[in-house]
Amino acid sequence: DYDAELYLRQSWDDFRFHRGRLPQDHNDSHLDLNDADIIKAVWKPDTYFPNAKQGEFHYVAVPNVLLRIGPNGRVLYVLRLKLRFSCMMDLTSYPLDTQECYIELAS
Repeated sequence: DYDAELYLRQSWDDFRFHRGRLPQDHNDSHLDLNDADIIKAVWKPDTYFPNAKQGEFHYVAVPNVLLRIGPNGRVLYVLRLKLRFSCMMDLTSYPLDTQECYIELAS
């Protein structure tokens, strides 16, 4: 097994958030959302890690999550995760062995 702490960064286009009809001075700004209830209401891909044995979201005082919506409908979703992955070790050459362990990502 091995542990990893990582930022998962995903982006996609959602035409429902396109703000092309706004006045020009509001058209270039992005919208950062940090309210947990609003973030839950926004569609996100069902991304998961098939070879993760254990995982948790990183919290300090508040969740470590960013949801940013651009004026063209581009959504950026970033979250910090702590994960434990399984990895079969080949120790036949121990102590001179090397291991290759992978992080599998699926949706």
